[in-house]
Amino acid sequence: MLIIIISWIAISIVLLSFGDIFLWGYNRIAKSSEEYNFPDTFLLGLCFVSITLPITSFWWPSNHYILLLYMAISIIYWALRRQRLLNCIGKMRAGLKSLSNLQKGSLAVLIAGVMLFVLFVHPFYDAAFYHYQLMRWNEEYSIVPGLANLEDRFGFNFNYLLVSAIFSFRFLSGEAIYSLNPLLFTIISCWCFISIVKKDYDIRYILLFVLLLCIFIMFWDYLPDSNTDIIPILCIFYYIVKTVLKPGWYKQQLLLSCLLPVVLATFKLSAAIFCLASLGVIIYCFAQNRKRNLAFLIATSVLVVALWCIRNIIISGYLVYPLHSIDLFGFDWKVPKGIALLQVEHIYHWAKYNFIVAYFLRQITPADKIGSMISIISYVSTLYFLITPFVVSWWAIKKRKINMSLYWIYIVSCLSLITGTINAPDFRFNLGYILGCGFLVTVLILGNKRGILRINKVLTYSVLIIFILLMLQKTVLNFTEYKDEITTDILFKQWRPKHNTDFVEYKLEGGTVYLTKHDGIEAHDVIPATCVGGVPFNPFIGCKAQDIRTIESRGTTFQDGFRTKQQYIDTINANAQKYFEDYYYQRYISDRYK
Repeated sequence: MLIIIISWIAISIVLLSFGDIFLWGYNRIAKSSEEYNFPDTFLLGLCFVSITLPITSFWWPSNHYILLLYMAISIIYWALRRQRLLNCIGKMRAGLKSLSNLQKGSLAVLIAGVMLFVLFVHPFYDAAFYHYQLMRWNEEYSIVPGLANLEDRFGFNFNYLLVSAIFSFRFLSGEAIYSLNPLLFTIISCWCFISIVKKDYDIRYILLFVLLLCIFIMFWDYLPDSNTDIIPILCIFYYIVKTVLKPGWYKQQLLLSCLLPVVLATFKLSAAIFCLASLGVIIYCFAQNRKRNLAFLIATSVLVVALWCIRNIIISGYLVYPLHSIDLFGFDWKVPKGIALLQVEHIYHWAKYNFIVAYFLRQITPADKIGSMISIISYVSTLYFLITPFVVSWWAIKKRKINMSLYWIYIVSCLSLITGTINAPDFRFNLGYILGCGFLVTVLILGNKRGILRINKVLTYSVLIIFILLMLQKTVLNFTEYKDEITTDILFKQWRPKHNTDFVEYKLEGGTVYLTKHDGIEAHDVIPATCVGGVPFNPFIGCKAQDIRTIESRGTTFQDGFRTKQQYIDTINANAQKYFEDYYYQRYISDRYK
C-alpha cells in the first residue's frame, strides 16, 4: 500500500511539473496565455515526458536515475517559480473548501477504494509474456538494435512501457509496480465527481460517471497491471467528452488538443487515425493565421512521431512494426518480413475471435457477475453506437444548431472505429470511441434538460457506492483467496503471485538467455529471457514467433543487439504463408470440430 502512495505522489509531481514546464515554454514561444486544470496538466506532462524520454533512451536506460533527474528538474522549476506554485496550491485549496464534508469524504473513499483495488496484481497473458520483459529492457539498457529478433512483440515499441519504466519503483521493493493506469483513472474519476458537484448535479456529468464505471468493469482484471490499452482508451474518451461538454475548448487549449492524439498513437498504434483530431486543430490555427502556435504544434507533433519511428527502426528495422508493407530499410538487425506477416495475421484473427467469443458469445450467468456485466456492456454500447449515425444525420438534416467540432470529433471517432475494426476487431481497443460517441449522442438527445436535483443526487451517490462495492468485493476476494500467502509486506508493496516458471540456459555470444519451460509463454520480468518454440523449427502457435536458434548477437554484449542468422531469413520469409495457414487451421478450424 505504501509504495502505491509513494508512486502516485512521485508520478503526480513529475507529470504535473513537466506539464507546467511545457505549458510555460509554449506560452512564451507562441505568445499565448493558455491555462489548464489538474487532469489537463497531468496529460500535458505525459505528452512532454513522451518527447524527452525517447531522446535520453538512445544513450541511457530509462530507470530510477532518470526519475531522479526528472524530480530534480521539477524541484528546481518550482523553486524558481514559487509564486506560480503558491497560486496552484491556492486554487486546489479553494476547490476543496468549496466541497462539503460529505463530498470530501466521498472523494477520499473513491481514492482509497482504487488503492485497495490495485493492491493485488494478477498478471494477464500479454503482461507475463512480454510487457514485463520489455519494461525491464527499458530499465536496464539503452535502446537495443534488433531487440525484436529476440521477441518480435518488443517491436511494438509502446511508449507507455517506456514511460512506465521510470515509474516502476523497482529500486524500492525489488519488484516493479504499475501505477500509471490506476492513477490516471483515479484523476479522471475525481475530476468527474467534482464536476458533478460544481455543475449542480448536471445529468450529463452523471452519465459520464456511469460510463467511467463501465470502463472500470471492462478492465476489471487489467487496471492494476501493465495493460497498454487503458491510457489510450481513457484519454480518447476524455478528449471526446471535453469536446462534447465544451465544443470550443480546443481554441483555449491548442497545445493539449493537438498533441495528445499524436502521443496516444505512440502508446497504441490503433489510436493513429484519431490524430485527425489534431489535424482539425492545425487547420484552425492556419485559418486564424496563428503562425507561432502553428509552427510549435507542427514541430512538436513531428518530433513525437519522428522519435518513436527512430526507436521502431532501431528495435525492429521497420518504420512501424509489424506493418511489413512499409519496408524501407536494410539494416542487418531487421526482423524477417515473414515474422511481421505472421504477427499481423495473428493480431487480426485473435482479436476477431476475442471480439466474438469473449464479449458477445459469453453466457450471462449469476455465477460470473463481472463477466456477465462485461458482456451486457458490450451488447448495449455496441447496439447504441449503431444508432448514433441516424441521430447525428437527423440532427444535420433538420439543421439543428450544433457546433461543427462535434461533427468533426464524431467523424474522426467513427473513422478510427472502422479502421480499428478492420485491422483488429477487439472490443477493448475501440471502447473509447464507442462510449465517447454514445455520450455525444445522448447529450444531443438530452439537450438542456438538467433532470430533478434530488434524483440526480441519489443517482450520483448510487454510482459511487457501486464503484466502492465492486472495489471492496475484489479486495475481499483477494484477501480471502490468498490469505495464506499474504504477509505484512502488503502494507508496503503490491501483492502478486509468485511465478514458478522454469528456465533453461541458452548461450549467445553476448551472454546467457533464459528460455521458459512453463507453457512456453511466461517469461515475466526475468532478463534476458524469451520463450521456447517458434519457426522454422516448430509450428507457429500464436505466441513465440521465431526460434531462438535462428538468432545471434551483433557484438560482445547484449547492448550491441541481435539479428537473425542469414541462413534462416530466406527460409522464414519463403514459408511465412504456410506457417500462417497451418496456424489458422489448427487454432480456428481443427479445434472447432474436435
